[in-house]
Amino acid sequence: MTAMATMRKPAHKPWAACLRLLLPLLPVFGLLLAACASGADGAGSAPREVVIGMANKSAYASAYGDYLSAAFPDFKVTLVEMDPDYKNPLTDEQYERKLNEERPDLLLGYDIHYKRLAADGLLEDLSPRLIDDKLKEADFYPGMIEKMRRDGDGGLYAVSPTFQASALYYNADLFRTYGVPLP
Repeated sequence: MTAMATMRKPAHKPWAACLRLLLPLLPVFGLLLAACASGADGAGSAPREVVIGMANKSAYASAYGDYLSAAFPDFKVTLVEMDPDYKNPLTDEQYERKLNEERPDLLLGYDIHYKRLAADGLLEDLSPRLIDDKLKEADFYPGMIEKMRRDGDGGLYAVSPTFQASALYYNADLFRTYGVPLP
């Protein structure tokens, strides 16, 4: 499952709070984001900046970049590669160090880091934002919110725009024949 989480940051950018929650769901909540972002900080024509951390920059354009730049031309998006070398991935300590150095507003990644980052207090609980924006769990993929809460020890630190289920099929009779405990 691809998870999108938000970093804890000072609350000096009120428009970023809305963006961090809704960016993973741009196709569904694009209009809400536009309404939320317009006039949120009264900055006039100054470009607003959002820093997005992701494994590598190449996936951004096809996943979100084109839509985001078309829908929000006044936003300046800065991409930070969190772990670009998939052949030599960062250790957990290196990843966390880079996260603390770069301080992205939005973190796009896989759930391999989610539990640890949530447990270490590096992610913001999104539950209050769901309530503030009057979003319902039923607006999301069935079971996704529950899984993310379970993985976050009760807190909701990320939402996922995709959901992928896996299943293992096995021949129980074969296991029993050879005295192997069923998985």
